[in-house]
Amino acid sequence: MLHQRSPNLYRINPPRGSWIDIDTFEQLCRRGLSLFKRGEDEAALRIYAAAEQLYTGDLFEDLPLEYVQPEQDDWCLPRRIWLREMALKLQYDFAKVLLRSKRTREALEHCQKSLGIEPASEGANAVAMRIFMAQGRVDAMHRQYRQYKAAVAAMGAGEGSEIRGLYRDLSKELSVPARI
Repeated sequence: MLHQRSPNLYRINPPRGSWIDIDTFEQLCRRGLSLFKRGEDEAALRIYAAAEQLYTGDLFEDLPLEYVQPEQDDWCLPRRIWLREMALKLQYDFAKVLLRSKRTREALEHCQKSLGIEPASEGANAVAMRIFMAQGRVDAMHRQYRQYKAAVAAMGAGEGSEIRGLYRDLSKELSVPARI
């Protein structure tokens, strides 16, 4: 493998044809989303399953802390955050495809994985609420919304207007007043 070195930079240039899991993960996530948007659910599920296998945790999470701290000097933090957000979206997009295919149990499993990455994710919480409604689990839908509100409050943030509207709409479907 060729490399370049300068006082502030060390760059590895892999040979042509090298397989880089990060690039493949990003490509699979984009391809899965494209297939999902076109309604090609079975193909999207296969692509999402392949992408899921590639994300095993945060980028360089096993690096000793002295190489990544302090946070303002963490050279891999932006890329780490980007990949974590892609993994989060991968899981709840995976859940959306499964929900559309009426595979609610599997959809919930993927949605819970996304919430494990980021409990305050508006997108993941919204999908979870839709899954619970599809399962006829009204109390679980209300509980999910309360958990979302608690997660964003713990961050010092406010709830999103889209998820609040979704909650109201789902509650109206039940002819039960929303418990906001």
